[in-house]
Amino acid sequence: MTRRNLRRRLAATGVVLVLVVVVGLVLKVGFPDEQDLYEVYSDAIILVVTGLVAFMANAFQRRDAFVDLLRALWSHLIIAKNDVTSLTRFVAAGAVEKNVESFESRYEQVYASLSRAIDEMRGVYRNVGETDTHLGLYPFEPLHDMRRALEQLGEQPTFAQAQMTRTQVNQAWESIRFKFLKEFEAPEPTDPILGRGSRDPRRHSR
Repeated sequence: MTRRNLRRRLAATGVVLVLVVVVGLVLKVGFPDEQDLYEVYSDAIILVVTGLVAFMANAFQRRDAFVDLLRALWSHLIIAKNDVTSLTRFVAAGAVEKNVESFESRYEQVYASLSRAIDEMRGVYRNVGETDTHLGLYPFEPLHDMRRALEQLGEQPTFAQAQMTRTQVNQAWESIRFKFLKEFEAPEPTDPILGRGSRDPRRHSR
């Protein structure tokens, strides 16, 4: 369950609770002679609240399961991005001329890793605007930008091509990271270390 859907459920639950309280107050204050009706309503409130609790428990369980899927997908995205970057370094180092077969093998592995990440995304998010008659748009197009950048390396890549591919991949990665990580709603750390060259103060207290 996405963050947006969870908030919608929370809002709907809040609205129902407010209505339950308002109706109870109206019956209690506005119809003092109808205490039997109020007692019946009070008993019914227990069932309503129990149902709302189960409703929200299910929502949080689905949210936790979804976040776990996101974390697994994020790890695979990192691996795919690092694989592409590593391949460009291999090319930039001039190793292709020395071992073409090694480059071809690496390329196939990297392409498979990136393709796997692209397809795995579809298992977490459906296409934007997808219906029974329309495919919709891929939810995170920068992944395809990374694929296209990888394909531009060609069979005999040059140093300049490797540099361009790495630049394009980094640009696409920064774009997808900015949007993708918003779903996690990660909080700021309680005790961050923001300075460079930090040391454990316990080891230098004397």
